[in-house]
Amino acid sequence: MTAMAGWRTALAAAMIEAAYRGSVSGFDGALVEAISPLQPVWFGGLLASVAIPVATVAVEYAIHAARGTPNLKAGAALSLATSSLFTLFNWYAMRRGSLLTGPRRDSCSGDLRRIPTLAGDFLLAAPRLALRMARQTWYPVAPASVTGSSHSLHALVTVGD
Repeated sequence: MTAMAGWRTALAAAMIEAAYRGSVSGFDGALVEAISPLQPVWFGGLLASVAIPVATVAVEYAIHAARGTPNLKAGAALSLATSSLFTLFNWYAMRRGSLLTGPRRDSCSGDLRRIPTLAGDFLLAAPRLALRMARQTWYPVAPASVTGSSHSLHALVTVGD
C-alpha cells in the first residue's frame, strides 16, 4: 500500500510503525493480561478482539496521518485486522496460563514450547464452538433440573472441556 509511493516513503512509514509498536507493545500486553481472567469470558474476548486493537490502531492512524503517510485507510484496515487477531491470540494464550508475567508466569522457554499447540487450538476454537452450538441446537440437552448439570456460554467457549 504505502510501498506504491516509493521505497523512501515506505521505509519512513515502517520506521514510524516499528517505533510506535515497540513503545506500546508492553502496555498492550499488560492490558491483555489484566483482562484475561475477566468474567464473563465473552466480554474479555470482546475487549481483546475489538476495544484494545481499535484504541491502539486509532493512535497509530493519528501518528501516520500527522506524518502524511499515503494510502492510510488501507494500511489501517490491515493493521486493525492483524492487531485484532494477534491480540485475541494473546488473550487466548494468557487464559491458558502462557505469556504471563508475575507470579503466574512460566519460563519463556516453557511458553515458547506451548505456542504451536496453543496456535493450533486457537485456530480450531471457532470451528469447535460452532460444532458445539450446532450439536446443542440439533440435539438439545435436557434442562439442568433434569440432568443436574448446567450448560453455559462459558462452557461452550472454554475449549477442551
